[in-house]
Amino acid sequence: MKKLIKLILIATVLVGAVIGLMYIIAPSNNEEEVPDFTSAQANEWKSQINDLCKEGKWTENGFKKIETGIHTDRVTSKGDLISMDEEAALQKYLYTASCSYLNKQVDGLFKQASYPANTVKSSEDMLTFLNTKLDSFGANSNLTEASNLLSEYHQLLGALSFSGNATYSRPLKAFNAMSADVAQNRVKSLKHYSSHFSKNPSVKSKVDNLASNRAKAENDYYMNLERAVENHYKSTKDLEVLLDDQIRFDEISTNQNAKSRLTSFVNNPNR
Repeated sequence: MKKLIKLILIATVLVGAVIGLMYIIAPSNNEEEVPDFTSAQANEWKSQINDLCKEGKWTENGFKKIETGIHTDRVTSKGDLISMDEEAALQKYLYTASCSYLNKQVDGLFKQASYPANTVKSSEDMLTFLNTKLDSFGANSNLTEASNLLSEYHQLLGALSFSGNATYSRPLKAFNAMSADVAQNRVKSLKHYSSHFSKNPSVKSKVDNLASNRAKAENDYYMNLERAVENHYKSTKDLEVLLDDQIRFDEISTNQNAKSRLTSFVNNPNR
């Protein structure tokens, strides 16, 4: 009986060791698998892929040129230059290396003190393009991470931006931006806020001044809405509608100066 228990314990330890080893040697989903080739032409394309995915060199046209060139070499040489298996491996490597490059670019971008607009746009364009390859090559963790970072960046912009623009409607619409507290909580709960976005002084300042920025936008909104009411009356000369708008404006506006301005206008609309 003791011998049986001992054998079971040994077997358990061995199984655990094998599983642990599998986790250690298994390639990370965040790293592209670099293929090995025997043919010189396949290795030449591999070198071109590596060169494409160096900082500042990746372009959509560059990707397409390599993609087409690999396929053309295989077809025109009838497999003598590149075999079908080598073509498949090269095409996948082109995709995974590009995904890795994009993730590194986006990760570095949002750790900077500022975000150049051209780099943001090129990253978004690259993401859009690589997403068209998902059906061919499947999900890629680097692409997913880059997508999440760019998505959070837009969430950040949405939470920090308050517009004071207003347009006429019936009924008049109240200023409906989220509260400063909600916006601040939304920003600070972003997965990459502490590790990335907080390193940008402009972002940090906007987060610290959310309350005053929102208040200014609200104030501007009602001044602009009041002007929209005036302009609507000037184009319609409908006094009954103007009076209805004044009642609604007094209900929703938090800007006393805008209320006073509208009252003055209603008292003398044809001045």
